[in-house]
Amino acid sequence: MRSLFVVLFYLLIAVSKLYSSNLPLGDNHKADSLVNASYEFYDSQPEKFILLNKEALRLYRKSNSKKKMAQVFQNLAFVYTEKIRDYKLANENVSLSISLWKELNNTLQEANLIKYKGLINGYLKDYDAAKRDIHLSIKKFKDIDFPKGVYISYLDLAMVYEQEKKLDSCIYYTKLNKEYFESCKDTSRTFIANNKLINYYLLSKEYDKAKELVISNKKMSSSNEIKEIDKEEFRKISQHKAF
Repeated sequence: MRSLFVVLFYLLIAVSKLYSSNLPLGDNHKADSLVNASYEFYDSQPEKFILLNKEALRLYRKSNSKKKMAQVFQNLAFVYTEKIRDYKLANENVSLSISLWKELNNTLQEANLIKYKGLINGYLKDYDAAKRDIHLSIKKFKDIDFPKGVYISYLDLAMVYEQEKKLDSCIYYTKLNKEYFESCKDTSRTFIANNKLINYYLLSKEYDKAKELVISNKKMSSSNEIKEIDKEEFRKISQHKAF
């Protein structure tokens, strides 16, 4: 607790220095600086990330900068989900972001955040709400003719079914995702879908299908398109005794 107060103390000093600067910065410029500075702390000090974004939000509200406010609310939703694991606060912030993107008629951002809200509701174990959200995001992606968003949403839908332990639905939606990204020659997303399917086939004891995908991912694993985190996940999966 003492270390947190020390962090907050020095952060308040930094903020006050920024405000007392002789540079002719407007509120939005100051807020932009705070948001940009916050990303350094996303992984290591998420509380500091939150504090900086909340101060930026206060400044954006003064000028009613709705786009910037929407971006900050989604920043807060991400950090509460991924670092703090406070899914209730994450849901509150993502809902505020969605409302602003809707008001701004930015359907792409609105659909992306509705999809993310679905994942949050999954973490809250409100699976019906989670699926409704993701299906709504799929509809909106279709409305603006953005197929990539549709098929990414199918993978998110599979993740909700995974939490419900409904393997048939997990496999169905993950295969839809994979087929699309294979047709686009997107090696990275195909590799990710294979990782998911290998896990699902192991859980359903369909070992031959899992082995086929392990062979496929081994061939792709040298690609520079694939992120190291996904390669590491594959290395762990491929150590299963079934292989």
